Amino acid sequence: MGQSKFDKLQLDRRGFLKTTSALAAGAMCSSSLFGAGGPDLSKHNVLFVMTDQQRFDALSCMGNKFLHTPNIDRLANEGITFQNTTTCSPLCGPSRAAMLTGKYIHGHNYAKNGSIKGNRALSKNLKTRDEIMSENGYVSKYFGKWHTGPSHIDTYEGGLTHYTDDYHQFLLSKYGARTLNVGEKKDRYTHWPYQPSKVDQFMTRAERKSGVRSAHHHEAGLVDIDPEDSLTAWTINSCAEYIDNYDSDKPFNITCSILAPHSPLILSNKWYSKFDPKDMVLPGNLVDDYDLRNGQQRAIPRVIPYGENGVKQFIALYYGLIAEVDHHLGKLWKSLERKGVLENTIIVFVSDHGEMMGSHRMFSKGVFFEEALRVPLIIRLPGAKSARRVVESPFSTADLVPTLLGLSGIKPKSDMHGRDVSRELMSERPIDLKYSYSDLGTGNKRSRSIRTNDWKLVFEQNRSFLYNLKRDPGETENVLPRKRRIAIELKTKMLEFLEQTSEPRIDKVKNHKL
Repeated sequence: MGQSKFDKLQLDRRGFLKTTSALAAGAMCSSSLFGAGGPDLSKHNVLFVMTDQQRFDALSCMGNKFLHTPNIDRLANEGITFQNTTTCSPLCGPSRAAMLTGKYIHGHNYAKNGSIKGNRALSKNLKTRDEIMSENGYVSKYFGKWHTGPSHIDTYEGGLTHYTDDYHQFLLSKYGARTLNVGEKKDRYTHWPYQPSKVDQFMTRAERKSGVRSAHHHEAGLVDIDPEDSLTAWTINSCAEYIDNYDSDKPFNITCSILAPHSPLILSNKWYSKFDPKDMVLPGNLVDDYDLRNGQQRAIPRVIPYGENGVKQFIALYYGLIAEVDHHLGKLWKSLERKGVLENTIIVFVSDHGEMMGSHRMFSKGVFFEEALRVPLIIRLPGAKSARRVVESPFSTADLVPTLLGLSGIKPKSDMHGRDVSRELMSERPIDLKYSYSDLGTGNKRSRSIRTNDWKLVFEQNRSFLYNLKRDPGETENVLPRKRRIAIELKTKMLEFLEQTSEPRIDKVKNHKL
Protein backbone atom coordinates (compact mmCIF):
# COMPACT_ATOMS: atom_id res chain seq x y z
CA MET A 1 0.00 0.00 0.00
CA GLY A 2 1.16 3.57 -0.61
CA GLN A 3 1.82 5.97 2.19
CA SER A 4 -1.06 8.14 3.35
CA LYS A 5 -0.63 11.90 3.59
CA PHE A 6 -0.54 11.44 7.33
CA ASP A 7 2.38 8.99 7.16
CA LYS A 8 4.29 11.23 4.78
CA LEU A 9 3.76 14.16 7.11
CA GLN A 10 5.32 12.20 9.94
CA LEU A 11 8.21 10.68 7.98
CA ASP A 12 9.28 14.10 6.78
CA ARG A 13 10.25 15.04 10.33
CA ARG A 14 13.71 13.60 10.97
CA GLY A 15 14.02 11.77 14.23
CA PHE A 16 10.28 11.87 14.87
CA LEU A 17 10.11 8.16 15.51
CA LYS A 18 13.76 7.59 16.35
CA THR A 19 14.54 5.07 19.05
CA THR A 20 17.80 5.86 20.78
CA SER A 21 19.95 3.57 22.85
CA ALA A 22 23.09 3.68 24.98
CA LEU A 23 22.04 6.90 26.72
CA ALA A 24 23.71 5.93 29.95
CA ALA A 25 27.44 5.57 30.47
CA GLY A 26 28.78 2.08 30.01
CA ALA A 27 28.93 -0.37 27.18
CA MET A 28 25.94 -2.05 25.62
CA CYS A 29 25.80 -5.78 24.99
CA SER A 30 27.79 -6.63 21.89
CA SER A 31 24.93 -8.04 19.81
CA SER A 32 21.57 -7.70 21.55
CA LEU A 33 20.21 -7.33 25.03
CA PHE A 34 20.13 -11.09 25.32
CA GLY A 35 23.28 -12.17 23.50
CA ALA A 36 23.78 -13.72 20.10
CA GLY A 37 21.49 -16.66 20.80
CA GLY A 38 18.49 -14.39 21.37
CA PRO A 39 16.07 -14.51 24.31
CA ASP A 40 14.05 -17.46 25.50
CA LEU A 41 11.13 -15.50 26.90
CA SER A 42 8.63 -18.33 27.20
CA LYS A 43 9.51 -19.05 30.82
CA HIS A 44 10.10 -15.58 32.22
CA ASN A 45 8.06 -14.19 35.11
CA VAL A 46 6.07 -10.97 34.72
CA LEU A 47 5.70 -8.25 37.37
CA PHE A 48 3.21 -5.57 36.29
CA VAL A 49 3.37 -2.51 38.57
CA MET A 50 0.64 0.07 38.05
CA THR A 51 0.14 3.34 39.90
CA ASP A 52 -3.05 5.37 39.64
CA GLN A 53 -3.30 8.91 38.31
CA GLN A 54 0.45 9.49 37.92
CA ARG A 55 1.30 11.99 35.21
CA PHE A 56 4.17 11.34 32.83
CA ASP A 57 6.53 13.96 34.27
CA ALA A 58 6.16 12.95 37.93
CA LEU A 59 9.46 11.01 38.05
CA SER A 60 13.04 12.19 38.36
CA CYS A 61 14.01 10.03 35.37
CA MET A 62 11.48 12.05 33.34
CA GLY A 63 13.12 15.32 34.33
CA ASN A 64 11.17 16.29 37.45
CA LYS A 65 13.39 18.60 39.53
CA PHE A 66 11.53 18.17 42.82
CA LEU A 67 10.94 14.42 42.95
CA HIS A 68 13.70 11.91 43.58
CA THR A 69 12.52 8.45 42.55
CA PRO A 70 15.65 6.23 42.62
CA ASN A 71 13.87 2.88 42.58
CA ILE A 72 11.81 3.70 39.50
CA ASP A 73 14.81 5.41 37.95
CA ARG A 74 16.64 2.11 38.32
CA LEU A 75 14.14 0.52 35.94
CA ALA A 76 14.78 3.32 33.46
CA ASN A 77 18.54 2.82 33.76
CA GLU A 78 18.23 -0.94 33.19
CA GLY A 79 15.26 -0.99 30.85
CA ILE A 80 13.27 0.78 28.16
CA THR A 81 11.54 4.11 28.76
CA PHE A 82 8.60 5.00 26.50
CA GLN A 83 8.62 8.79 26.37
CA ASN A 84 5.29 9.33 24.60
CA THR A 85 2.83 6.85 26.07
CA THR A 86 -0.83 7.85 26.31
CA THR A 87 -3.58 6.14 28.21
CA CYS A 88 -6.39 4.58 26.20
CA SER A 89 -8.83 6.56 28.27
CA PRO A 90 -8.28 9.28 30.93
CA LEU A 91 -10.48 7.49 33.46
CA CYS A 92 -9.63 4.54 35.71
CA GLY A 93 -12.16 1.88 34.65
CA PRO A 94 -11.93 2.06 30.84
CA SER A 95 -8.17 2.55 31.01
CA ARG A 96 -7.72 -0.58 33.13
CA ALA A 97 -10.13 -2.52 30.92
CA ALA A 98 -7.91 -1.65 27.95
CA MET A 99 -4.80 -2.83 29.80
CA LEU A 100 -6.57 -6.11 30.51
CA THR A 101 -7.99 -6.72 27.03
CA GLY A 102 -5.84 -4.76 24.58
CA LYS A 103 -9.01 -3.05 23.32
CA TYR A 104 -10.47 0.45 23.41
CA ILE A 105 -13.96 1.31 24.66
CA HIS A 106 -15.62 0.25 21.40
CA GLY A 107 -14.04 -3.18 21.90
CA HIS A 108 -14.51 -3.76 25.63
CA ASN A 109 -17.57 -1.50 26.23
CA TYR A 110 -16.44 -0.66 29.75
CA ALA A 111 -16.74 3.12 29.70
CA LYS A 112 -17.16 3.86 33.41
CA ASN A 113 -15.63 2.89 36.73
CA GLY A 114 -16.72 -0.23 38.60
CA SER A 115 -16.17 -2.16 41.80
CA ILE A 116 -15.77 -5.82 42.67
CA LYS A 117 -18.85 -5.32 44.85
CA GLY A 118 -20.83 -3.57 42.10
CA ASN A 119 -23.01 -4.69 39.19
CA ARG A 120 -21.09 -3.08 36.32
CA ALA A 121 -18.78 -5.79 34.98
CA LEU A 122 -16.34 -6.19 32.13
CA SER A 123 -17.91 -8.65 29.69
CA LYS A 124 -17.13 -12.31 30.44
CA ASN A 125 -16.93 -12.93 26.70
CA LEU A 126 -13.63 -11.05 26.59
CA LYS A 127 -10.27 -12.67 27.31
CA THR A 128 -7.91 -10.75 29.57
CA ARG A 129 -4.15 -10.87 29.31
CA ASP A 130 -3.99 -12.56 32.71
CA GLU A 131 -6.48 -15.24 31.66
CA ILE A 132 -4.49 -15.93 28.50
CA MET A 133 -1.26 -16.15 30.49
CA SER A 134 -2.86 -18.47 33.06
CA GLU A 135 -4.02 -20.73 30.24
CA ASN A 136 -0.41 -20.80 29.02
CA GLY A 137 1.12 -22.05 32.23
CA TYR A 138 1.49 -18.91 34.35
CA VAL A 139 0.29 -18.46 37.93
CA SER A 140 -1.54 -15.13 37.98
CA LYS A 141 -1.84 -13.09 41.17
CA TYR A 142 -3.30 -9.62 41.76
CA PHE A 143 -2.67 -7.12 44.57
CA GLY A 144 -4.43 -3.80 45.11
CA LYS A 145 -6.94 -1.72 43.20
CA TRP A 146 -9.04 -3.51 40.55
CA HIS A 147 -11.87 -1.17 39.39
CA THR A 148 -13.33 -3.16 36.47
CA GLY A 149 -16.20 -4.95 38.18
CA PRO A 150 -16.78 -8.44 39.57
CA SER A 151 -15.90 -10.45 36.44
CA HIS A 152 -12.56 -12.01 35.41
CA ILE A 153 -11.29 -12.35 38.96
CA ASP A 154 -11.33 -16.15 39.23
CA THR A 155 -8.14 -16.46 37.20
CA TYR A 156 -6.10 -15.05 40.08
CA GLU A 157 -4.66 -17.33 42.73
CA GLY A 158 -6.76 -16.81 45.85
CA GLY A 159 -9.31 -14.76 43.90
CA LEU A 160 -9.88 -11.06 44.54
CA THR A 161 -11.58 -9.21 47.35
CA HIS A 162 -12.10 -5.49 47.82
CA TYR A 163 -8.63 -4.26 48.75
CA THR A 164 -9.71 -1.24 50.82
CA ASP A 165 -11.96 -3.48 52.96
CA ASP A 166 -9.00 -5.79 53.54
CA TYR A 167 -6.77 -2.85 54.36
CA HIS A 168 -9.30 -1.47 56.85
CA GLN A 169 -9.32 -4.81 58.64
CA PHE A 170 -5.52 -4.68 58.73
CA LEU A 171 -5.66 -1.27 60.42
CA LEU A 172 -8.27 -2.47 62.92
CA SER A 173 -6.16 -5.49 63.81
CA LYS A 174 -3.12 -3.32 64.47
CA TYR A 175 -4.56 -0.11 65.92
CA GLY A 176 -8.05 -1.04 67.03
CA ALA A 177 -11.18 1.00 66.43
CA ARG A 178 -11.23 4.56 67.70
CA THR A 179 -13.52 7.56 67.65
CA LEU A 180 -12.73 10.74 65.76
CA ASN A 181 -10.69 13.39 67.52
CA VAL A 182 -11.64 17.06 67.28
CA GLY A 183 -11.29 18.26 63.69
CA GLU A 184 -10.75 14.79 62.22
CA LYS A 185 -12.67 13.15 59.37
CA LYS A 186 -12.79 9.66 57.84
CA ASP A 187 -11.78 9.20 54.22
CA ARG A 188 -14.06 7.23 51.91
CA TYR A 189 -11.44 4.68 50.86
CA THR A 190 -9.91 3.39 54.07
CA HIS A 191 -12.61 4.60 56.51
CA TRP A 192 -9.79 5.76 58.77
CA PRO A 193 -9.47 9.07 60.69
CA TYR A 194 -7.26 11.85 59.34
CA GLN A 195 -6.64 15.52 60.06
CA PRO A 196 -7.80 17.52 57.01
CA SER A 197 -5.44 19.96 55.31
CA LYS A 198 -6.28 23.33 53.77
CA VAL A 199 -6.74 21.63 50.39
CA ASP A 200 -9.33 19.34 51.97
CA GLN A 201 -11.18 22.26 53.51
CA PHE A 202 -11.29 24.25 50.26
CA MET A 203 -12.43 21.29 48.18
CA THR A 204 -15.02 20.10 50.69
CA ARG A 205 -16.64 23.53 50.65
CA ALA A 206 -16.51 23.53 46.86
CA GLU A 207 -18.46 20.28 46.63
CA ARG A 208 -21.38 22.03 48.28
CA LYS A 209 -21.42 24.78 45.68
CA SER A 210 -23.52 24.52 42.56
CA GLY A 211 -21.63 23.99 39.31
CA VAL A 212 -18.31 23.13 40.92
CA ARG A 213 -16.82 19.66 40.56
CA SER A 214 -13.88 18.75 42.75
CA ALA A 215 -14.14 14.98 42.20
CA HIS A 216 -12.63 13.22 45.23
CA HIS A 217 -9.71 15.58 45.65
CA HIS A 218 -11.21 17.17 48.73
CA GLU A 219 -9.77 14.33 50.84
CA ALA A 220 -6.28 15.49 51.81
CA GLY A 221 -4.47 15.55 55.11
CA LEU A 222 -2.38 13.83 57.78
CA VAL A 223 -2.99 10.32 59.17
CA ASP A 224 -1.55 9.20 62.48
CA ILE A 225 -0.21 5.73 61.65
CA ASP A 226 3.24 4.22 61.21
CA PRO A 227 4.58 5.04 57.70
CA GLU A 228 5.08 1.30 57.16
CA ASP A 229 1.33 0.74 57.61
CA SER A 230 0.03 3.02 54.85
CA LEU A 231 -2.15 1.65 52.05
CA THR A 232 0.78 1.97 49.64
CA ALA A 233 3.14 0.11 52.01
CA TRP A 234 0.54 -2.57 52.75
CA THR A 235 -0.12 -3.24 49.03
CA ILE A 236 3.55 -3.43 48.07
CA ASN A 237 4.55 -5.38 51.19
CA SER A 238 1.87 -7.97 50.41
CA CYS A 239 3.23 -8.38 46.89
CA ALA A 240 6.85 -8.62 48.10
CA GLU A 241 5.90 -11.24 50.69
CA TYR A 242 4.16 -13.30 48.00
CA ILE A 243 7.31 -13.26 45.87
CA ASP A 244 9.47 -14.21 48.86
CA ASN A 245 7.30 -17.26 49.52
CA TYR A 246 6.61 -18.27 45.91
CA ASP A 247 7.37 -21.99 45.50
CA SER A 248 5.67 -23.05 42.26
CA ASP A 249 7.70 -24.41 39.36
CA LYS A 250 5.48 -22.34 37.06
CA PRO A 251 6.38 -18.75 36.12
CA PHE A 252 4.41 -16.06 37.94
CA ASN A 253 2.39 -13.23 36.45
CA ILE A 254 1.84 -10.68 39.21
CA THR A 255 0.04 -7.34 39.13
CA CYS A 256 0.79 -4.83 41.91
CA SER A 257 -1.87 -2.13 41.53
CA ILE A 258 -1.21 0.88 43.79
CA LEU A 259 -3.88 3.50 44.52
CA ALA A 260 -1.40 6.37 44.94
CA PRO A 261 -0.96 9.09 43.83
CA HIS A 262 -4.72 9.06 43.21
CA SER A 263 -6.58 10.80 46.01
CA PRO A 264 -7.10 10.70 48.94
CA LEU A 265 -3.97 12.82 49.37
CA ILE A 266 -3.58 11.48 52.88
CA LEU A 267 -0.12 10.65 54.21
CA SER A 268 1.71 9.83 57.41
CA ASN A 269 3.92 12.58 58.75
CA LYS A 270 7.09 11.23 57.06
CA TRP A 271 5.62 11.84 53.61
CA TYR A 272 3.14 14.60 54.46
CA SER A 273 6.03 16.94 55.26
CA LYS A 274 8.39 15.60 52.58
CA PHE A 275 7.86 18.60 50.28
CA ASP A 276 7.40 22.21 51.36
CA PRO A 277 4.46 23.80 49.54
CA LYS A 278 6.39 27.07 49.39
CA ASP A 279 8.95 25.39 47.13
CA MET A 280 6.42 24.07 44.63
CA VAL A 281 6.10 25.73 41.23
CA LEU A 282 2.72 26.52 39.72
CA PRO A 283 1.95 25.10 36.27
CA GLY A 284 2.91 27.36 33.40
CA ASN A 285 -0.35 26.69 31.58
CA LEU A 286 -2.89 27.94 34.12
CA VAL A 287 -4.31 30.26 31.46
CA ASP A 288 -5.46 29.05 28.04
CA ASP A 289 -8.24 29.40 25.48
CA TYR A 290 -10.13 26.31 26.64
CA ASP A 291 -13.54 26.90 28.22
CA LEU A 292 -15.59 24.28 30.04
CA ARG A 293 -19.02 23.41 28.73
CA ASN A 294 -22.38 24.09 30.33
CA GLY A 295 -21.17 26.98 32.45
CA GLN A 296 -19.06 24.83 34.76
CA GLN A 297 -16.54 26.76 36.82
CA ARG A 298 -12.95 25.63 36.98
CA ALA A 299 -11.37 24.73 40.30
CA ILE A 300 -8.77 27.53 40.23
CA PRO A 301 -8.89 30.15 41.62
CA ARG A 302 -12.57 30.21 42.55
CA VAL A 303 -12.39 27.01 44.59
CA ILE A 304 -8.77 26.66 45.59
CA PRO A 305 -6.22 29.52 45.72
CA TYR A 306 -2.88 29.61 43.94
CA GLY A 307 -0.60 29.78 47.00
CA GLU A 308 0.94 27.34 49.47
CA ASN A 309 -2.41 26.68 51.17
CA GLY A 310 -3.97 25.77 47.84
CA VAL A 311 -2.48 24.53 44.56
CA LYS A 312 1.06 24.40 45.94
CA GLN A 313 -0.05 22.29 48.91
CA PHE A 314 -1.87 19.96 46.55
CA ILE A 315 1.30 19.51 44.46
CA ALA A 316 3.40 18.89 47.60
CA LEU A 317 1.03 16.16 48.82
CA TYR A 318 0.82 14.60 45.36
CA TYR A 319 4.61 14.44 45.17
CA GLY A 320 4.72 13.01 48.68
CA LEU A 321 2.56 10.09 47.58
CA ILE A 322 4.84 9.39 44.62
CA ALA A 323 7.98 9.54 46.78
CA GLU A 324 6.32 7.07 49.14
CA VAL A 325 5.48 4.71 46.26
CA ASP A 326 9.06 4.81 45.02
CA HIS A 327 10.44 4.12 48.51
CA HIS A 328 8.38 0.97 48.92
CA LEU A 329 8.93 -0.26 45.36
CA GLY A 330 12.54 -0.84 46.34
CA LYS A 331 11.22 -3.73 48.44
CA LEU A 332 9.84 -5.41 45.32
CA TRP A 333 13.15 -5.25 43.51
CA LYS A 334 14.87 -6.68 46.62
CA SER A 335 12.34 -9.51 46.87
CA LEU A 336 13.10 -10.46 43.26
CA GLU A 337 16.82 -10.39 44.05
CA ARG A 338 16.40 -12.47 47.23
CA LYS A 339 14.41 -15.02 45.27
CA GLY A 340 17.06 -15.06 42.55
CA VAL A 341 14.56 -14.25 39.80
CA LEU A 342 15.27 -10.58 39.00
CA GLU A 343 17.10 -11.50 35.81
CA ASN A 344 14.32 -13.88 34.86
CA THR A 345 11.47 -11.37 35.27
CA ILE A 346 9.90 -8.86 32.89
CA ILE A 347 9.05 -5.75 34.95
CA VAL A 348 6.53 -3.16 33.75
CA PHE A 349 5.92 0.19 35.43
CA VAL A 350 2.95 2.21 34.17
CA SER A 351 0.02 4.34 35.36
CA ASP A 352 -3.60 4.16 34.25
CA HIS A 353 -3.86 7.90 33.50
CA GLY A 354 -2.43 11.22 34.59
CA GLU A 355 -3.40 14.14 36.83
CA MET A 356 -4.06 17.75 35.82
CA MET A 357 -2.51 19.06 39.09
CA GLY A 358 -3.64 22.61 38.42
CA SER A 359 -2.82 22.78 34.71
CA HIS A 360 -5.53 24.55 32.73
CA ARG A 361 -6.97 25.45 36.16
CA MET A 362 -8.12 21.84 36.63
CA PHE A 363 -7.56 18.89 38.91
CA SER A 364 -8.19 15.17 38.37
CA LYS A 365 -8.54 13.66 34.86
CA GLY A 366 -11.25 13.02 32.26
CA VAL A 367 -9.87 15.47 29.66
CA PHE A 368 -7.50 15.06 26.73
CA PHE A 369 -4.73 17.38 27.83
CA GLU A 370 -1.27 15.86 28.13
CA GLU A 371 -1.28 16.05 31.93
CA ALA A 372 -4.24 13.63 32.11
CA LEU A 373 -3.54 11.63 28.97
CA ARG A 374 0.20 10.96 29.01
CA VAL A 375 1.60 8.41 31.46
CA PRO A 376 4.98 6.98 32.45
CA LEU A 377 5.89 3.58 30.99
CA ILE A 378 9.08 1.61 31.61
CA ILE A 379 9.71 -2.02 30.66
CA ARG A 380 12.72 -3.85 32.06
CA LEU A 381 13.53 -6.98 30.09
CA PRO A 382 15.48 -9.89 31.57
CA GLY A 383 19.22 -9.43 31.40
CA ALA A 384 18.83 -5.77 30.48
CA LYS A 385 21.28 -4.25 32.96
CA SER A 386 23.04 -1.15 31.60
CA ALA A 387 20.71 -1.30 28.59
CA ARG A 388 19.08 2.09 29.03
CA ARG A 389 16.98 2.79 25.98
CA VAL A 390 14.41 5.42 25.06
CA VAL A 391 11.46 4.92 22.71
CA GLU A 392 10.10 8.16 21.33
CA SER A 393 7.36 6.71 19.10
CA PRO A 394 3.76 7.31 20.18
CA PHE A 395 2.63 4.33 22.23
CA SER A 396 -0.68 3.39 23.83
CA THR A 397 -1.44 1.46 26.99
CA ALA A 398 -3.57 -0.84 24.79
CA ASP A 399 -0.32 -1.83 23.08
CA LEU A 400 0.93 -3.27 26.37
CA VAL A 401 -1.32 -6.34 26.20
CA PRO A 402 -0.18 -7.85 22.87
CA THR A 403 3.39 -6.69 23.54
CA LEU A 404 3.57 -8.43 26.92
CA LEU A 405 2.01 -11.57 25.50
CA GLY A 406 4.60 -11.53 22.73
CA LEU A 407 7.40 -11.02 25.26
CA SER A 408 6.02 -14.02 27.17
CA GLY A 409 6.13 -16.28 24.14
CA ILE A 410 2.36 -16.18 23.60
CA LYS A 411 0.73 -15.19 20.33
CA PRO A 412 -1.64 -12.23 20.90
CA LYS A 413 -5.29 -12.58 19.91
CA SER A 414 -5.94 -11.26 16.41
CA ASP A 415 -8.91 -9.12 17.50
CA MET A 416 -6.89 -6.96 19.90
CA HIS A 417 -6.71 -3.27 19.01
CA GLY A 418 -3.26 -2.83 20.55
CA ARG A 419 -0.04 -3.19 18.57
CA ASP A 420 2.59 -5.82 19.37
CA VAL A 421 6.14 -4.42 19.45
CA SER A 422 7.73 -7.36 21.29
CA ARG A 423 9.99 -8.29 18.37
CA GLU A 424 11.34 -4.75 18.16
CA LEU A 425 12.00 -4.71 21.90
CA MET A 426 13.79 -8.05 21.86
CA SER A 427 15.93 -7.27 18.83
CA GLU A 428 16.57 -3.56 19.53
CA ARG A 429 15.05 -2.65 16.19
CA PRO A 430 13.47 0.84 15.97
CA ILE A 431 9.80 1.04 16.89
CA ASP A 432 7.97 2.73 14.04
CA LEU A 433 4.53 3.71 15.36
CA LYS A 434 2.88 6.82 13.96
CA TYR A 435 0.16 7.72 16.46
CA SER A 436 -1.75 6.83 19.63
CA TYR A 437 -5.53 6.97 20.05
CA SER A 438 -7.65 7.61 23.16
CA ASP A 439 -11.34 7.91 23.91
CA LEU A 440 -13.76 8.54 26.78
CA GLY A 441 -17.49 8.37 27.42
CA THR A 442 -20.50 6.65 25.86
CA GLY A 443 -23.07 7.37 23.17
CA ASN A 444 -23.28 10.98 22.05
CA LYS A 445 -20.97 11.99 24.91
CA ARG A 446 -17.98 10.12 23.49
CA SER A 447 -14.81 12.19 23.18
CA ARG A 448 -11.77 11.08 21.19
CA SER A 449 -8.23 12.11 20.45
CA ILE A 450 -5.38 11.07 18.19
CA ARG A 451 -1.82 12.11 18.97
CA THR A 452 1.52 12.11 17.21
CA ASN A 453 4.68 13.48 18.76
CA ASP A 454 4.01 16.86 17.14
CA TRP A 455 0.23 17.16 16.96
CA LYS A 456 -2.93 16.24 18.83
CA LEU A 457 -6.50 16.37 17.50
CA VAL A 458 -9.36 16.22 20.02
CA PHE A 459 -13.08 15.74 19.33
CA GLU A 460 -15.39 16.67 22.22
CA GLN A 461 -18.98 16.22 21.09
CA ASN A 462 -19.54 19.23 18.80
CA ARG A 463 -16.11 20.83 19.33
CA SER A 464 -12.68 20.25 17.81
CA PHE A 465 -9.23 21.12 19.13
CA LEU A 466 -5.87 20.91 17.41
CA TYR A 467 -2.67 21.48 19.39
CA ASN A 468 0.89 21.83 18.13
CA LEU A 469 2.66 19.85 20.84
CA LYS A 470 6.09 20.81 19.55
CA ARG A 471 5.59 24.57 19.72
CA ASP A 472 2.88 24.64 22.38
CA PRO A 473 3.52 21.70 24.78
CA GLY A 474 1.23 23.28 27.36
CA GLU A 475 -1.69 23.17 24.86
CA THR A 476 -2.77 26.74 25.49
CA GLU A 477 -3.81 27.58 21.91
CA ASN A 478 -6.26 25.74 19.66
CA VAL A 479 -4.84 26.27 16.15
CA LEU A 480 -8.07 25.42 14.33
CA PRO A 481 -9.17 26.48 11.79
CA ARG A 482 -5.72 27.84 10.84
CA LYS A 483 -4.16 24.36 10.55
CA ARG A 484 -7.21 22.65 9.09
CA ARG A 485 -5.15 20.58 6.61
CA ILE A 486 -3.27 18.85 9.42
CA ALA A 487 -6.53 18.29 11.31
CA ILE A 488 -8.02 16.60 8.23
CA GLU A 489 -5.00 14.29 7.95
CA LEU A 490 -5.27 13.33 11.63
CA LYS A 491 -9.01 12.75 11.31
CA THR A 492 -8.36 10.50 8.30
CA LYS A 493 -5.90 8.42 10.31
CA MET A 494 -8.41 8.20 13.18
CA LEU A 495 -11.11 6.96 10.79
CA GLU A 496 -8.73 4.38 9.31
CA PHE A 497 -7.98 3.03 12.78
CA LEU A 498 -11.64 2.97 13.85
CA GLU A 499 -12.64 1.19 10.66
CA GLN A 500 -9.91 -1.42 11.17
CA THR A 501 -11.12 -2.02 14.75
CA SER A 502 -14.85 -2.13 13.85
CA GLU A 503 -16.08 0.92 15.76
CA PRO A 504 -19.89 0.82 15.35
CA ARG A 505 -20.21 4.58 15.85
CA ILE A 506 -17.70 5.55 13.17
CA ASP A 507 -20.28 7.73 11.39
CA LYS A 508 -20.22 10.08 14.39
CA VAL A 509 -16.53 10.66 13.71
CA LYS A 510 -17.03 11.01 9.95
CA ASN A 511 -19.68 13.67 10.52
CA HIS A 512 -17.72 15.58 13.14
CA LYS A 513 -17.07 19.12 11.91
CA LEU A 514 -13.55 20.51 12.16
